Amino acid sequence: MILHPFIGSADLIGLNFTLSADLRWTGNILKADFILKGPWQNVRHLKACPAAHKRAHHLWKTTCFEWFLKPLSSEAYWEANFSSDGQWNLYFLDGYRKNLIEETRVSTVQLQCEITDDQWRMHTEVDLTSFNLSPGTRFLSHLSAVIETVDSKKSFWSLTHTQPQPDFHHPDHFSLEIQKES
Repeated sequence: MILHPFIGSADLIGLNFTLSADLRWTGNILKADFILKGPWQNVRHLKACPAAHKRAHHLWKTTCFEWFLKPLSSEAYWEANFSSDGQWNLYFLDGYRKNLIEETRVSTVQLQCEITDDQWRMHTEVDLTSFNLSPGTRFLSHLSAVIETVDSKKSFWSLTHTQPQPDFHHPDHFSLEIQKES
């Protein structure tokens, strides 16, 4: 799926690339891929992911790739943040921007980055076995990214933008339906 920049934000910072993302279940593992095609070298913090990964807060303040996952019958949701420097975090919220807490049932994630001259790709895997989610459970999800250039300009990328300001948490953005495998 193609992510779109918030109106004018990519033009404002002078980026000429495409950003796509994919989210899917494989058993209890939620996998996401983010692919940036174009002059990725102009994006701050893009590099090969290190082997060691660690939790960190406020990743969305610079280049960060995100997914959001909400059970179809709930207002509560999870937010995952990933950075190419190996930092990540997973949060749980009771509702729209309500009671952000670190999700401690997940203690590690898998991150891999692949780099070519004209493409940068991040593959993530989060094992949600400890959540005891039933096979066939349906979710609404969202994919997004904050892109910061080497000269500190930011753009905000999303499947859709429905608000006058970038707001990845807004319920209208949860537009991608996925179903947990058995």
